Amino acid sequence: RIHLWATAQGIAMQPLNQPLEMVDREELLGLPPATARRLAGFVGDPARRPTMSFRAGYPLLAAKRSPRRPLEWCLLS
Repeated sequence: RIHLWATAQGIAMQPLNQPLEMVDREELLGLPPATARRLAGFVGDPARRPTMSFRAGYPLLAAKRSPRRPLEWCLLS
C-alpha cells in the first residue's frame, strides 16, 4: 500500500532487502547486532524490527511502464 501511495504522489520507491537480511545473518553467525541497532534507531523501539525497507525519492526520469497481461488471461471461465 505504501508503495502504491508513493507512486500516486510521484515518489519512486525501491525495496531494500539487504539491511534486514544482515540482521538475520549477524544473529546466525553470532556477531554483534550492529545492523539491528542501526535499524532500531529508525524504528524508535529496540523491541520492534522493520519487516520491509525502501529507498525513496523523486525520480529525474520517468520509468518505463511494466508489461501487463490482458485481463482475459487472468479471469477464470
